[in-house]
Amino acid sequence: LTIARDGTLYVAQKLGLNWIVRVDPGGTMSTILDEFPVAGLAIDRDGTLIVADAGAGRILRIDATGPRPHVAVLASNLGLLQALALGADGSIYIASSRTSPGAAADWRAYRLRP
Repeated sequence: LTIARDGTLYVAQKLGLNWIVRVDPGGTMSTILDEFPVAGLAIDRDGTLIVADAGAGRILRIDATGPRPHVAVLASNLGLLQALALGADGSIYIASSRTSPGAAADWRAYRLRP
């Protein structure tokens, strides 16, 4: 989960439901996406939602302010995403793993600069 400056709460469910819910400061809940498993989410300096799409190994920027969210792909082919965090300078940090059948996990960390 992550909280925007205006007090809006964003909650992601990775297992089973695959949704992101927005809870506004008044307590109204609305589903903004229900298309993919989320490995992590954060709010950037501009108030835009940054999401790790665990199913497709992508980092997405989602503008959820309108009636329909606008989704842009920031990076792809990053393996099995595990976590996401934002740095003070606006960089996006990503933890991922790549595994092959019968092999040990190959853990990786990525940094996307602003």
